[in-house]
Order: sequence, then C-alpha cells, then structure tokens
Amino acid sequence: MTLPDKIRQAIAASHTAVEATPFARAMVSGRIGRDAYAAGLGELHHLHAALEAALAEAARRCPEVAAVYD
Repeated sequence: MTLPDKIRQAIAASHTAVEATPFARAMVSGRIGRDAYAAGLGELHHLHAALEAALAEAARRCPEVAAVYD
C-alpha cells in the first residue's frame, strides 16, 4: 500500500464526518453565503498550514514521505 493510500485509509472516518457537517453540505451544494464561505476558508487555512508544516518536517526525516511530498 502506498503512503497516500495509508493516509486516506487512516483519515477516512474523519473525512466522512467532516463531509456531513452543515458547512460542508452547504458549500458543496452551493447554498453557502459569502461570509460563511470566507470564514470557513479561514478555518481551513489554519488546518492546512499545520498539515503542510508537519508534512515538510516528515519529508525531511522519512524518504517515503519525501518521495510524495513536493
């Protein structure tokens, strides 16, 4: 199993839970207001910034991660 597959498998339940939130459902359906959308993007920025920092550190330490991290 590849590293991306392992990650997908590890976060599948969390990803499904997030997709069921009112924010995600409204965003996907196109029924979200501009202010709510902007606030949601701001929250996602914090999440993705933390993930990118953790991945960059992992890529420095692990050749398997470095092979798939740009």
